[in-house]
Amino acid sequence: MINFNSTTPIYLQFVKLIKYNIISGKLEPGSKMESVRGYAEIYKINPNTVQKGFVELEEEGIVESNRTMGRNVTTNLELIKKLREEALNEVIDEAILNLTNLAFSKQEILSSFEGKLKE
Repeated sequence: MINFNSTTPIYLQFVKLIKYNIISGKLEPGSKMESVRGYAEIYKINPNTVQKGFVELEEEGIVESNRTMGRNVTTNLELIKKLREEALNEVIDEAILNLTNLAFSKQEILSSFEGKLKE
């Protein structure tokens, strides 16, 4: 179960979770997704919240809806690649912001990242 926080609307946290599952490969392109009720039970959230999240995902083209077959992850690999790049940049931006707020220089940050990548 996910521990949703109170600072961000739950439907947006659900959207982020689904995106994470797609970019990490847990949900593969074209794969069938759980139903609204299924996700509501899994994550212990209101079905209306799940539905609102699905609307957001469909508007972004990440999830495709078929009335008779349910919902599937997009098969648009370029969109998934774009999501991966956005997630990577978000994590890097946050790390850089935190490290510069701690007064680390660009060189210290770069050296540390290079060292960690070699491990």
